[in-house]
Amino acid sequence: MSSILEVSQPTVDAVTQAEAIAFLRQAVSTPDAALISSIWIPAARRYVERMTGLSLAQRNFVQYEERFPYGTWLNWYDQSRAPVTPRQDYRVPLLRSPVKGVQKVIYVGEDGNLHGMLPGQDFAVDYASLPGHITPLPGSNWPLLYMSAFPEELWLTGSWFPGVSSLNRVQIFLTAGYTALPTDVENILLGAQWQPYLAFPQYSYVVDPNGNLQVQIKAGSPLSGSDPPTYAAVGQSIQDGACVWFNAGPAGVGGPVIDGSGNPVVNSPISPALYQTSQVYPAPSIVVDGNGNLEFTQAGLTSGAAPPTWPTGANAAGTSTSDNGGTWICLGPPENAGASPPNQLVQYQGGTGIPEDLKMAVLLMVSHFYYNREPVVEGREGKVADVPHSVSQICDNYRVWDFGKASPEF
Repeated sequence: MSSILEVSQPTVDAVTQAEAIAFLRQAVSTPDAALISSIWIPAARRYVERMTGLSLAQRNFVQYEERFPYGTWLNWYDQSRAPVTPRQDYRVPLLRSPVKGVQKVIYVGEDGNLHGMLPGQDFAVDYASLPGHITPLPGSNWPLLYMSAFPEELWLTGSWFPGVSSLNRVQIFLTAGYTALPTDVENILLGAQWQPYLAFPQYSYVVDPNGNLQVQIKAGSPLSGSDPPTYAAVGQSIQDGACVWFNAGPAGVGGPVIDGSGNPVVNSPISPALYQTSQVYPAPSIVVDGNGNLEFTQAGLTSGAAPPTWPTGANAAGTSTSDNGGTWICLGPPENAGASPPNQLVQYQGGTGIPEDLKMAVLLMVSHFYYNREPVVEGREGKVADVPHSVSQICDNYRVWDFGKASPEF
């Protein structure tokens, strides 16, 4: 089973506000200008998108798959490589077209951890097909995925019974749509956890399985590797792709995490101690400063008789603060997302202009929505009828038919 989630909004829509106003033969100063750009244009574009299966405005998506397809059965009990496509090939169709870029694939491996793959290095992308698809590189296979305990039904029937652990084990990050942009940004909220092929800015951090803070100490925003690293002991560092993780140890021994307003942070994964003056802090140490941000010292220090002036604002993370001859590095708030989303180059620039006839279809739908603002119209003999492409037909495009009311006989 495949599903897809839209994770960003278009920067440039299928038609501009000026084009729509001119097509509607309205004055440039029309009071409806804001509504035309914020409601009617997006509504018309989405209506045409649902009719065609195309993405008329470029944006980012994450596609979820239960498993990779596999051409033939290696072993009948190989649960994570079940053939799931009618043609029983290796291709994974991408659910939005035209495809402009596939940034990465993340999957849950046999070990239960997240692993990453990159286009051209671990798999190939077919941008020309509609729909586009990804396949393993020649001579290679899709990796095995994590499975739960072997289901007893397989021994009895030889049938395929996916369990809960089969859901969404594969995530495909892609960009699709006709609007050409020089770069794209994956607009995804990330937790303070390690991710494969992710840009971790210097002094961003993740919480490892042992509850220690791993601080990325290499300058810039290097990319992590394809597989979870084996973190070093407290006070030591290890290479992970282009990143260098320094184990800062458990996040303090003090009471609850305090935010900038002096309130405890609920469900915080870490519990650092509050900063104290005239205190010996061994190497390494982490405290919470007076603004509620985490402060990290790699070499250790003895704090001064008075608190230093701590950094504030959205750019506080990564700022250094002197304290009695030592240095604190601000890691940001305890609920730090761990890393900024990566900024990847779009990998395909051919044929990005929206076809003129589809642009006309969007303009015609804008005109329809604009001039037919009532859901019903009085027809011949005084009978009332639904306006075409109006409420019922729009809602039908969104209705989840699978969960309709069961028949009485059931």
